[in-house]
Amino acid sequence: MKGKDLISVVIPAYNAEHFIKNAILSIFKQSYRPIEIIVINDGSTDHTLDIIESLENLVPNKEIYMKIINLKENKGAANALNVGFKEANGSYICWLSADDIFINPRKLEKQILTMKKNKTLWSFFEKYYIGESINNAILMGNSYKSKILSCLSSISTDFLFLFIIYSNPINGSSLMFHRNCLENYGSFDPLLRNVDADGDLLMRYALLKIKPAIIKDVGVFYTQHPFQTSKKIKEMIYGCDLTRVRILKLLEEEEILKELSKLIALFLLSAIYSGKKIHLAYPFTSEFLINYMINNSPGLKRSKLLNKALIETTQHIESLGLSRDNFYKDVEEKSKSDVFENFKILLRERRKKL
Repeated sequence: MKGKDLISVVIPAYNAEHFIKNAILSIFKQSYRPIEIIVINDGSTDHTLDIIESLENLVPNKEIYMKIINLKENKGAANALNVGFKEANGSYICWLSADDIFINPRKLEKQILTMKKNKTLWSFFEKYYIGESINNAILMGNSYKSKILSCLSSISTDFLFLFIIYSNPINGSSLMFHRNCLENYGSFDPLLRNVDADGDLLMRYALLKIKPAIIKDVGVFYTQHPFQTSKKIKEMIYGCDLTRVRILKLLEEEEILKELSKLIALFLLSAIYSGKKIHLAYPFTSEFLINYMINNSPGLKRSKLLNKALIETTQHIESLGLSRDNFYKDVEEKSKSDVFENFKILLRERRKKL
C-alpha cells in the first residue's frame, strides 16, 4: 500500500443472491490496486451471505482486501452505505449496488487520477450501460442533455442542482468520494432507506458548492430486473418528491430559493412549452415550485402555461392516490433527521462566507 492511496468499495446487499457474485468479481478485475471491498449484508434472508463468503477465498492477490459486515435487520441501502463508509479505511470511497457491475476495468484508476488532477472531492462517470443483461444493454449519458449537464456543471453547481431536481442523470454506482468530503459535508441520510438517498446527497453537495469531476467515459453496467426499488413507480415518485420538497422548503426558509427561482422558472417553462410533461415526473415538487413562482413573481401569476401545469400536477397527485397531508407530514419528519440538521448548519455557514 505504500505510496498509493487505498480505495474502498462498499457494496450494500439485500437478498442479492442472483447478482452479488458478478458485482464482486467486477471489482477483482479492476486495474487499480490497492482495493478494499466491504460488503454489507443488510439482513438478507436468501443465500447472499453464503455466496459472499465463498468469494472471500477467490481474492486474486494480497492487494485486494475483503471484509463482510452482517446486519441483523434490513434498514435500507442508505443505512448500509453509511455503515460501510464508516468502516472504510480508504482515502477514496465509492459504492457499487449489489446488482450492478464495474464494466470498465479502469473505472477506479481513471476516477482517482482525475480527482487528484482536478483536486475535487467527488466524481462520477458521464455514461453507463443499462439493461437486463450486458448483451442487450443500452448506452446512457451520451445524449445532448448529458453533454449540456457536463458543460454547465463545470461552470456552476446551481445547474447540477437544477438537473438533479427533475432528472438525476448520475448513476450512483459510478460515484467516488474523497474521505474528507463525506466527513466534512455529510453522507447518506438513513431515514430515506432505499429511495433517492444518492440524489438527496448530491443535491446537498451541489448547494454547498462542491464541484465534481466528471469522467467522460462509461463506468458501470446498471442491471434492470423486476425486484429493484426503481420498478416500484409510485414509491419512487413519492420518495423522490420527498427529498426534493424537503430541500426546497429549507431553501425557501433561508431565502435561497429566491436566488434560484429565475433559473428554475426558465428551465420549467421551457420544458412545459416544448410539450414535455416534465412537471408530472415529481408532482409534489412541481406543485411546490409552481405555487412559489406564481406567489412570488407577479408576472408569472398570469402565465396560462404555468397555471395549466399546476392543474395537471394537482390532478396527477390525485390520480396516484397520494395524500397531500400525509406527504407534508413525512417531509416535516424527514427534515428533523440528524443528517439534514447538519446540512442546515453547513448551508448557513456557507451563506455567511458569501
